[in-house]
Amino acid sequence: MRSHWLWVSLICAATVAIYLQVTGAYFCAYDDFLVLHQAAFEDTREPSHVFTTPHWHSMKYRPLNRLVSLWTYQATETRPLLYRVRNLAFHLANVALVYFIGWLLFGSVPVSAAAAALFALHPLADQSVIAATWTNTVAHSAFFLALLFFLASLKSPRWPVLLPLALFAGWISLLTYDPEVAVFLIIACGIAAFFFTARGKNISIGYVSTFCAGTGILMAIYFILRTLFVPRGWSQAAAVIPAPTMILKNVGMYTAALLTPFDPVLANSWFGTPLPSEIASHPRFAIALAAAALVSLLAVGAALVYLFRRFPML
Repeated sequence: MRSHWLWVSLICAATVAIYLQVTGAYFCAYDDFLVLHQAAFEDTREPSHVFTTPHWHSMKYRPLNRLVSLWTYQATETRPLLYRVRNLAFHLANVALVYFIGWLLFGSVPVSAAAAALFALHPLADQSVIAATWTNTVAHSAFFLALLFFLASLKSPRWPVLLPLALFAGWISLLTYDPEVAVFLIIACGIAAFFFTARGKNISIGYVSTFCAGTGILMAIYFILRTLFVPRGWSQAAAVIPAPTMILKNVGMYTAALLTPFDPVLANSWFGTPLPSEIASHPRFAIALAAAALVSLLAVGAALVYLFRRFPML
């Protein structure tokens, strides 16, 4: 266990060295000032609005996102240091969680350390850390904690305790950042269940029943809250469903970005390459980009399989 924490500490130290200069920055972008204004002039006067109104009058319901922002404002008001330290602290916690999730999945220190380092330092993660008032890192912590408890419950006789904790943490992540976290959490849990089943880890009927019942209860509560406090949420959500070409474009861009750890904003400044928002979503281009990303993803997967077979000690 000491070696695990040594790796986590080294990766976190490198992460702090990169992001430390950000902690001295003031608020930036209109998002920060909108959140500050909402906390100071709305939620401080009527804290119940945190739970009884939608997220920025949209189809989203994120009460814990707003609650974290309110608590941070009450603790520090308009001083940005605590906001930035909060985001960095949760990001470091997420790095540790990613490491131990990797260990539970593969039992390999190199794989766990590589995953944690990639998550810690990848340019796609920087906006959640450097945007002062964003609470994405808090939602990520609940998400990763849910996945960690879920994986541990699959291997432990104490699953009656660990599985409810996993479901509750996933519910917290949903109330902090919906609906994307919920979708990926369900997918991740499904992949993990398949992974352990394929390796001969039998999942009991009691486990499946607890998972289904707990998920049903928590999701029912969530949908009741949405129905009560986001009355036009479903119609608004249906109106903004993206076109298939846009979905293909986004899948392609994000897959390519994950496989190419280079900041697109920095690339735009240095080489004049287009920003993601500037790329036209023509059907042929979107299909070609998604196909290229899929081929790249399969190539990386094939390389990992080869390495595991060639070097079993990994």
